[in-house]
Amino acid sequence: GAFYHRTPVEEALPVRISPYDDRVEAPEGVSVEVIEPGHPILNGIPDDWPVLLGYNRVELKQDATVLARVDGDPLLAVGWYGDGKTLVWTSDIAPHWCPEPFTSWEGYAKLWNQALDWVAT
Repeated sequence: GAFYHRTPVEEALPVRISPYDDRVEAPEGVSVEVIEPGHPILNGIPDDWPVLLGYNRVELKQDATVLARVDGDPLLAVGWYGDGKTLVWTSDIAPHWCPEPFTSWEGYAKLWNQALDWVAT
């Protein structure tokens, strides 16, 4: 497994990572709650997202913004690191926790295109 607690990766992310196993398995599915629908990453993406099957539980850093969450935990969060932007997605982007209904959902490609555009500009 990847342990990023107290590493340069964690330093750059808008969240704090647990020193312990933070995986939340949800075979029954967890619903996504969109918090900041007006953010450029979420512009034009429907609020009704397919369920995910798991995620990593993290803690939001003070200066970060949660765009979407699952079970009250950050799913998609953004912030600044140095002179640039930073983003975290706490689930998978492909099957295991991100099932086929999510990857074939109309908002999936738009979400990732807009996320990459936002981080890169």
